[in-house]
Amino acid sequence: MYKKLIAVFMVLIMGLSALSSLAEAPAEDPVLATVNGKKITKSQVDAEIVQMLNNQFVDDETQYATVLQFMVNRELITKKIADLGFDQFTKEEEDAFLSEAQQQLDKAIETYADYYQSADSEKAREDAVAQARDSFAAQGVTDLIECGPGKVLSGLNKRCAKGVATHNLDSAAGLAAALAQFA
Repeated sequence: MYKKLIAVFMVLIMGLSALSSLAEAPAEDPVLATVNGKKITKSQVDAEIVQMLNNQFVDDETQYATVLQFMVNRELITKKIADLGFDQFTKEEEDAFLSEAQQQLDKAIETYADYYQSADSEKAREDAVAQARDSFAAQGVTDLIECGPGKVLSGLNKRCAKGVATHNLDSAAGLAAALAQFA
């Protein structure tokens, strides 16, 4: 169970970080670090720091070294996850995790709706649920990477975050290809 949570947490962090560096680097973009054969360029760090500022993970642009170190660590952790086999799950592990994730998402949306709901208005509750879904989409997420052969997250994506593209990965090679696509 712990290996699933660790792997999913890392994939989510990598996915969010990869989204911030979708733009291709110009030909003269200096390489600031190379980790496991992957180059980390200045433009990638610049894009990452904007994302981290937006999410309040760093206080200001002067924490450039912190962001670069985060990106280096992310690459090292990605390799370690693959080396340990934490990126591969049995069907039972995947089904259990997806079921738990669905329950947590539903509970988060319901909690949000309950907090902002008028005591006597079902319409207010529906509006609060819609607002919660919109706020998840408004975080700047443009792509969702689903790991494993299932399509549960794709279905959730269609219901909760319209307009967010879904990419399904069912192998470590697929994950590596997706990371390369978004890097």
